Amino acid sequence: MERFLRPERFDGNPDSPDAAKNWTHWRKTFENFISSVQGHSPDKFQLLTNFVAPSVYEYIAESTIYEKAIETLEKMYVKTGNEIFARHIFATTKQEAGQTMDQFLQKLKGLSKDCNFQAVSAEKNRQDAIRDAFISGLNSHQIRQRLLENCTLDLQRAYDLARSLEMAEKQSMTYVTHTPCASTSHITAAASEDTPPTTAALPSSKCFFCGYSRHPRSRCPAQNATCKGCGKKGHFAKVCQFKPNSTKLEYSAAMNPQLSTLVSAASAPSSLSKATINVSINGHTLKALVDTGSTESYVCSDIAKSLKVSTMPSEKSISMASSNLSSVTQGHCFVNLNYQGQKYNNVKLSLLPGLCSDIILGHDFLDQHKGVEISFKGEKPTFSVCSVAAAKIEAPELFKNLTPDCKPTATKSRRFSKPDEEFIDAEIHQLLKDDIIEPSNSPWRAQVLVTTNKRHKKRLVVDYSQTINRFTLLDAYPLPNMNKMVEDIYLSMNSTAHWTFVVHIIKFL
Repeated sequence: MERFLRPERFDGNPDSPDAAKNWTHWRKTFENFISSVQGHSPDKFQLLTNFVAPSVYEYIAESTIYEKAIETLEKMYVKTGNEIFARHIFATTKQEAGQTMDQFLQKLKGLSKDCNFQAVSAEKNRQDAIRDAFISGLNSHQIRQRLLENCTLDLQRAYDLARSLEMAEKQSMTYVTHTPCASTSHITAAASEDTPPTTAALPSSKCFFCGYSRHPRSRCPAQNATCKGCGKKGHFAKVCQFKPNSTKLEYSAAMNPQLSTLVSAASAPSSLSKATINVSINGHTLKALVDTGSTESYVCSDIAKSLKVSTMPSEKSISMASSNLSSVTQGHCFVNLNYQGQKYNNVKLSLLPGLCSDIILGHDFLDQHKGVEISFKGEKPTFSVCSVAAAKIEAPELFKNLTPDCKPTATKSRRFSKPDEEFIDAEIHQLLKDDIIEPSNSPWRAQVLVTTNKRHKKRLVVDYSQTINRFTLLDAYPLPNMNKMVEDIYLSMNSTAHWTFVVHIIKFL
């Protein structure tokens, strides 16, 4: 008979949703087992040790008596309930599909145990109902989270705490520095002189990509969505910043009156007259904008059609520096361009609609010259732009820092499960197909491993710990003194910037 009363070994996870239920049931069965063997005078703590898994024993390893061990496990598996949250779950629970009336009623009875219902007056009951509705109806998830940190909370205390948190949130926004955004180079549109400067926006409690309350980017519902407004991926149309009609202004006449009615531009060329030149293509004089912020050269698609130049099909996405506006080229052409008697043969121009000028000359055209000089009427000396060039350094030798006793090492083969073998074969086949790896015949041999991340996604890696890593000399570089760096930055600021710097340091900490 005792064999049937013997409980199973307990190996529950304290972080699982059913931890409290599993522990309560197992403890009851264990106490029943102890009561059935009372005549043998067993040591309760020794029995408890025999019937828990090694992972559970770690929690009670320092306990010496049965009562202390049970108390420790009770705290581990039975978390203190939150009365407010329990009442919210109880009030919002609905009958599930396929759930009988009896099952639904029993579920409600079980949920009601954590609600801490008591015999109170009608006024107290009313206050609790208002408190629950107040917390459930808050728009701010941050304030609700702070309120739910309290296991029990009356209405007045909940109101006072929520109001102080709301006031602190509003006051913290005043610490944000309002600075004008730096102007960006344009490709498909240019800013008008009458446009007011854009200022930095205050932090929003809503997500910039979906418009709902703020949440981690990995949980955003718009992470893989495609915007119906601009066609880009990663946000919804309701929060899209792309407004195709907001930058369309009337185009002032170009040099050739026959072409002036064909172009719809983003802004008046008068604001860019300093950087606009007259060029000639096929005997037609056109306006060309010298744009040092454009990587390539473009021509308005309507201009190219009216000039009847030979075009070739191509399609390339073009984005502005702000990345809010984008367009797609409609092909490209090669033309002979003339500027002040100097000829440029086979200049490639991509066809793009809605340009702010007939032609935009970018870096691919300007790279033929040593520099670009644009005259202005300012009193200060010439403004020189410091160009950044790519550093030219010799490629490091692959096996330079090796110890003198370096010798080829071949590690033993590993055993893999059937799913891992199939995964390794598929990965190697794909890497060979993509020309990332190639077959080789070498005295060195390192084994591959299959690892998984938190989402149980497999990844192929190579273990070099027993091969080349054993003979490689490590490089060591001293880290700078962080306190000295922060002190130098602080001393270099003015008094106004000191407060901003302190606020950012506090937020970082």
